[in-house]
Amino acid sequence: MYGGAAAAVIVVLAIVIMAVGGKEPAHTVAKGPGADSASPAIPTQEAVQADRLKKAEAELKSVEAEEAANPRAYKYLEGLYYNLSLVSRGLPDEFQARVRRKLDAILAMHKEEGKTMIEFVDAQVAELAADEDRGYREALRILAKLPPEIEGIPEYEERFQRLRETAATYAQDERYLVELKREAEAFARKKLYTVAERIIREGFNEREFATDTPIWDRREEILKKYEAAPMREAQERMESEELARKTKEREEREKAFAQRHQEFTAGKEKVSPEPLLGQYDLINWPFRSRNAQWKLTKSDGGAGCITAVVPDEGHHWVLGPNGSHWEDYVLRFKAKISKGTLILFPRVTVAQINAAAAADPAAGEGRIAFDADQAGDGWITVTIEVVGAGDSTRVEVAVEGGNKAGTTARTGADLKLAQAGDAEFPDRGAFLFVFCKGSEISIQDVDLRLVRHSRRGILD
Repeated sequence: MYGGAAAAVIVVLAIVIMAVGGKEPAHTVAKGPGADSASPAIPTQEAVQADRLKKAEAELKSVEAEEAANPRAYKYLEGLYYNLSLVSRGLPDEFQARVRRKLDAILAMHKEEGKTMIEFVDAQVAELAADEDRGYREALRILAKLPPEIEGIPEYEERFQRLRETAATYAQDERYLVELKREAEAFARKKLYTVAERIIREGFNEREFATDTPIWDRREEILKKYEAAPMREAQERMESEELARKTKEREEREKAFAQRHQEFTAGKEKVSPEPLLGQYDLINWPFRSRNAQWKLTKSDGGAGCITAVVPDEGHHWVLGPNGSHWEDYVLRFKAKISKGTLILFPRVTVAQINAAAAADPAAGEGRIAFDADQAGDGWITVTIEVVGAGDSTRVEVAVEGGNKAGTTARTGADLKLAQAGDAEFPDRGAFLFVFCKGSEISIQDVDLRLVRHSRRGILD
């Protein structure tokens, strides 16, 4: 009862207060007990949006800096850009589009780099697997950690895991084959190749091991080696015997040459020089061609002198004495080369004359040649010593006068004709002059000391 009366009194008082001007002033905020200042204003929606955009811009810059510092941390960066795209909802479309472009770019790059990386890893594993020295045990090392380019792409993660599991399995097979080979090699060293082959063939068989792997290929190579070992050893014995035979022959040739050279050195001083070129004819020079103009005169020394002019066109002109059975000799002559080239073959057979006539003067290797630059304006004196047989024949050429005086030495192997093929330098034969096309050459005072020959008489 009293409660209702009290409520009525309060209502009446309130009406009285309002009637006598007890309203609060307009545009004022009610103050709490003891308050003596105004509360802060509530921010507008525009202010809140501006503040969100500012924070989002700062976050985007932070993520971009992270990307610059760790460009290959694709999964981590994708998460950052994705979270930023979520919190930027409701912000201006331009900003959301920027974030989306960043996210799309990192996703595309991740996919592209992931494909490149898994293919690279696959190729690396295949290369290592084929290498006996590194093999799958080395492949396991590069498969120990998932590359960041692949992380987060399920398809490539699964492929990487399969590679790892396969490598682990085959690494065990690899170790087992190594152990078998070590056991087999103990028998192979004793020439028990059949036992060694059986250890590999039965121990690493197709029932228990895959046949489409590099390890199986390695197993096949081991078996081939054991199967071929007897034949290989027989071949090596033959080659060793052949080498020993050739070594013995070479030593015998060297010994024979040393003896022959000693006899030549002592004998050449005992043999008087015989003139080969007369003043009136070339009766002792049956080997000559017809494509040159030549004449014989008397030399200053009283012997013969021949001068030949060879046209620029056609063939070289050859001139050679009859000496098919000459072996070791000393040849001495004088030459004046007005132009062109003179080639000398120290020992040719009759069958080789045509080949010698076609010799290329530009091929300096394997040639005894004299040209106008070497001879100069006057006469040069040439002494040639020929001693020995076959490719070991020694030919020493001494030149006096001209612009390139001196002594050189060559072997028969250096001087044999290209057409001779595998045949050795002739054991006997006369020398041959070749007057090259376009040359004008004079030769005089040709004399010979025949130290060794297979017939009597130097002109036989």
